[in-house]
Formats: sequence, C-alpha cells, structure tokens
Amino acid sequence: MDVRMYAPFVESFFEVLPDFGVKELKRGRLALKDKLVAAANVNVLVGLSQDVRGNVAYSMTEGTARNIASFVMGFPVGELDEMAKSAVAELANVLASRAAIILERGGLLVSISPPTLIAGKNVTLLSHVRILAVEVFTGAGLIEANIGLET
Repeated sequence: MDVRMYAPFVESFFEVLPDFGVKELKRGRLALKDKLVAAANVNVLVGLSQDVRGNVAYSMTEGTARNIASFVMGFPVGELDEMAKSAVAELANVLASRAAIILERGGLLVSISPPTLIAGKNVTLLSHVRILAVEVFTGAGLIEANIGLET
C-alpha cells in the first residue's frame, strides 16, 4: 500500500473544508479493512478511474451530514432533505476532485465519477481491494474517508 496514493484524499480535507468555514480539523485513527462496512448512516461514494482506479466513500452520521450541509449552503439545516443531501454529495465531489488534482500534480491522471449518496445503517459495499479508513475530526463532526485503490 503506497501512502503517496492515499495521502491526497486526507490532504484534500485540510485544503477544502476551511474554504467552507469548517475549522478544527484533525486526523484521527487509520485502519485497514477487507471490505467497506460504513458504520455511519450517510455515505457518499465517488469512483476513480484512469491511472488511479478504485473508490472513496465519505461516511458520516446524519448529524454531521446536516452540519456539513449547513456549512456548504451557508445557513442552518435542520433536516437532511434532498437539497441538504445534494450539498453533502457536492462536498464529497469537491474533496475527491481536490485529491485528483493533487495526484495529477504527481503525474497521475485521475477521473472521478459523479458522487452517489447512500443513506442507511450498516451499509456494505463489496470491494476486491483493501480499504484504508481514515478518520477526520472536523468542526462539523467526524467524517471517515474509506479509500480503496487498485495498486
């Protein structure tokens, strides 16, 4: 597992979230998983292709998702309705896009798919690659980036 391939997905949090007013960023635990089982009930999946292939899933609680939507939309969000879900998915899109830009600076071509928001408990996504799960504590709540890359 080449950390240089995974680091941009963590770095993107520290570059993107402050632009939305989200402060107090801190990286938490790292864990390896054989499959992606998202502990939280709001997950946004972004596919990766070209020189870097795989998926990244941003996993968070509904409360964190509402907080993130509030930052993105610029006003308090009390319910995770369709507009709020769209805001959360768009933030995941921006995070993955920033990671792709960082990887491209290193000479790797990366395309990302449109984000897919999946809500529910105990979501399991099958993957044929190991997953690196990275916790990122933010002023909006905990977000876990689950990164599965073919290397």
